Amino acid sequence: MSRRIDVGTEIKAIRRERGLTQEDVADALETTQAAISRLEGGIYRPRWDLVVSVLGVLSVTREEWDRFLP
Repeated sequence: MSRRIDVGTEIKAIRRERGLTQEDVADALETTQAAISRLEGGIYRPRWDLVVSVLGVLSVTREEWDRFLP
């Protein structure tokens, strides 16, 4: 049985835990704040490589990665 997660909501929660703004993450990824906002808001389904890049910027631990796996 797999569980469905809202990737954008999880990323937003972790970003806030880290005390970072959407602009901080966008700058690190050389993208726009609007792109991060759309990702967090669930406006589109992100490619896995983008999710991995965002998690890298947020310094997500192995334990936190488990939140993203079925």
